[in-house]
Amino acid sequence: LRTLQKSPQNVQYWKTRGKNEYLYYQSTLETGYLDEAIKSIETAKKLAPTDPKYPYTQALFLSLRADEEKNKSLKAEFERDALDNSTQAMMLKPDYIDARVLTIKLLEKYGQPERAAELRAILQKEFPYATEEAE
Repeated sequence: LRTLQKSPQNVQYWKTRGKNEYLYYQSTLETGYLDEAIKSIETAKKLAPTDPKYPYTQALFLSLRADEEKNKSLKAEFERDALDNSTQAMMLKPDYIDARVLTIKLLEKYGQPERAAELRAILQKEFPYATEEAE
C-alpha cells in the first residue's frame, strides 16, 4: 500500500495489487478481495487505456464476481460488465485470441449462443489455428 501511495500512477503496481487481491480471494473465497482486485484493475485500465490486458483481466474478475453474486440485478450487472470488458479487449487488439475466446465463452455462459456462434465463426475464419481454444 505504501508503494501505491508513493507512486499512484504506476500501472504495474496496480496490476500487481489486483493479482494479489485475486490470490487472496482464491485462498479465502471472500468476495471482498475480488472486489478489491476489480477496483485495482479498473485503476490500471484508467492509467493504460490502450492496453488490452487490463480489460481482459477485468472481464475474468467480473465473471468470477458474477458467479458469486446472489442478487440477480447485481449478477446481471457483473455479467454485462464482464462482456463489455472482454469486447473492449478485442477491440483494442483484434488479434488477441484469448480475448475472443473469453468473449465467446462468456456469451455462451450468459445465454447468448447465437452471438457466440457468430463470433466463433469469425474466429475460425480469421484464426483457424485457434478453433480448439474456442470450443
